[in-house]
Amino acid sequence: MIQSVDRAARITKVLASGPRRLGVSEIADRLGLTRPTVHGLLQTLQAHGFVEQDRDSDKYQLGAGLLQLGNSYLDLNGTKWSSASPASRPRSSITPDTRSVRSVSWATPIGSCRAAQPNRSSRRSAKLLAASPESSARAGGL
Repeated sequence: MIQSVDRAARITKVLASGPRRLGVSEIADRLGLTRPTVHGLLQTLQAHGFVEQDRDSDKYQLGAGLLQLGNSYLDLNGTKWSSASPASRPRSSITPDTRSVRSVSWATPIGSCRAAQPNRSSRRSAKLLAASPESSARAGGL
């Protein structure tokens, strides 16, 4: 196993495990890594859009780049979205009413990456909505 890739994956899992942003020290303590190591990995993950740093608190959260990875997975595996009731779907199916990305609920398949109205107003929701391809197309006049 490649150590740096393993550590980066563990950082994303730690950030995904909680409802709040985490600082470098908190992440380092949870993973048993040094602060400089965690900081360097976070900087690399941030450069790829996989994590974001909050300007006010300097703490980190998952980034919209991970949505693109999930989007690719869904596209490659032919995951279909259904409007049928959750009880009638197989447990492994992923649908807008059974899966959400923190504070953003999806009205359409992630495959088309159109976000619905956020469940609650937040900067994170606004960033995710602004990062969607539909938003970019509107801004570009397409």
